[in-house]
Amino acid sequence: MLIDKAGGPDLKSFIRQFPWSSEGGVNQEESVATEGVRNSKEKEAKKAKDAPDLIKFPNVLYDDGLYWRPAVIDLACIRDALKKLGKDPNKINPLVPVDLVLDHSVQVDVARTENALRENMELEFERNKERFAFLKWGASAFHNMLVVPPGCGIVHQVNLEFLGRVVFNTNGILYPDGVFGTDSHTTMIDGLGVAGWGVGGIEAEATMLG
Repeated sequence: MLIDKAGGPDLKSFIRQFPWSSEGGVNQEESVATEGVRNSKEKEAKKAKDAPDLIKFPNVLYDDGLYWRPAVIDLACIRDALKKLGKDPNKINPLVPVDLVLDHSVQVDVARTENALRENMELEFERNKERFAFLKWGASAFHNMLVVPPGCGIVHQVNLEFLGRVVFNTNGILYPDGVFGTDSHTTMIDGLGVAGWGVGGIEAEATMLG
């Protein structure tokens, strides 16, 4: 497993393994979600010193289905309402860590060629520029939100290999990892000793909002 200095999954190194990442020099459209991951990780690091020492359990894991859209849109709408009331919209964030893995996104338009994966990825980013731009904003705007771009694997594989923390350490307080995921296969993470439950979108969003 790739681990960063903070003890969490090193998603920068993870993303660099793929040729369409922004750090691989591919076109800007392909790097939208990847930049969101990087911005989110950097934002988390900057806020870590000021964050309250809270035990955050469980995490919320979204796959690329219908559920993440209303969740992120609801957060954006609440921020907009607060701004209109003259309040600080930046206070609205997920109360537990939220990982969004875009895993069911890429369609197979090209097959049986050496560059099939790259060409399919290019078509994916061309078709969904608006969606990825929204996710890029969400990943950089919200505290506790991480976006993993398309082409990195199925959500539960990514969770097993890169996102699952197993044990958290908050200022010397150790507590177990746990996750509510929006798919029945969420329980695969139990193989690492992490308590995982498959839940519906409403339950996942309720957990995200505390």
